[in-house]
Amino acid sequence: MSSQSSITFDSTLAFVLSHDFRVSSTTLGKVVAQNFAQNPNLPGVIVCENNIFRIIDIQVLLLAQNQLLNYAQNVIQQQQSRIQQSSEIIKIEKNKVQKCSKYYQSKQELLKKNYKDFLKVKQQEIFETAQKITEINENFLQISQLVIKETDKSFNEIVVNTNSINSNTNHIQEISTSIADDLDSMHSASNLINKIIQQIRHLAVKGSIVAYQSQSTPQGFNQINKEINQMLNQILNINQQMNKMANHFKFHVHKLQDIAQNQSGISRSVSLKLERVEMVMKELKHLIDNYNPNLIILIVEQAKNISPELIQFLDYTPEKQINLDSNGKGLIELIERTLKHRNDSPPSKS
Repeated sequence: MSSQSSITFDSTLAFVLSHDFRVSSTTLGKVVAQNFAQNPNLPGVIVCENNIFRIIDIQVLLLAQNQLLNYAQNVIQQQQSRIQQSSEIIKIEKNKVQKCSKYYQSKQELLKKNYKDFLKVKQQEIFETAQKITEINENFLQISQLVIKETDKSFNEIVVNTNSINSNTNHIQEISTSIADDLDSMHSASNLINKIIQQIRHLAVKGSIVAYQSQSTPQGFNQINKEINQMLNQILNINQQMNKMANHFKFHVHKLQDIAQNQSGISRSVSLKLERVEMVMKELKHLIDNYNPNLIILIVEQAKNISPELIQFLDYTPEKQINLDSNGKGLIELIERTLKHRNDSPPSKS
């Protein structure tokens, strides 16, 4: 019914003395009392598991409990030793972190100072460049105003001369038309003279025939007839020369009319181009009149203010390692973007 073994500090519950005595809710208390009476050295503890009860030696249970407590104490001491070692390691690492923090803080201050100096230099360069641009703009305005003034004078003279050319061209066309009409009249007169000459010659021939048929020839008639024929030949030659000169002159008049027409077309084209030039000059003058000379100064004043983006760029933390060369280029690009943003934004109205 029972098992007995020697109990030591290395013993386990398997060595615990126990009795195979089972009780339940229906077990009489008398039976339990008899069992305790038979074993007076075992005042005992009832252990319950799945409604099965055993009576265990309390001394053995205390020894087991003591052993468990000793084991737990050893574990706790080991944990405390490990905690102490970890605490020392944490303290050492904390000192390292503090040193690194001081180092990075000094680097941060140095970088801030270097970047501030860099910004000052760049702002001064921007300001000087803006001043040069302002001077160039002023010179450009003066030159533009002078060019516009002189161009206006030349333009007015060109317009006057063009109008004069147009007027002269029209006058030449009118004169050419009048000369052509006169030449036509000369051709008509020349043709009429040819007809009269033919009639006179015909009469002279008839007179010669009549004189030849008559019995007696008038004195001097032959001589007169000869002289008339000579004069008719001379008039005919002169008439031919006049026709030749009139035709030649008419050819040149037609050529002059063609030149006058071409000149008129050129004059009209020049007039249209001059109108376009006048529109361009008016637009340029309008741009110069509306030019704001304080625009460059306003941009420079805005560029002097460090933007929040630049300030955020300078807020350096120990977790971020900064490369001076790469971040210097990045800062220049950042400044250029900031200036571009300010240039794109409309100026504030005062």
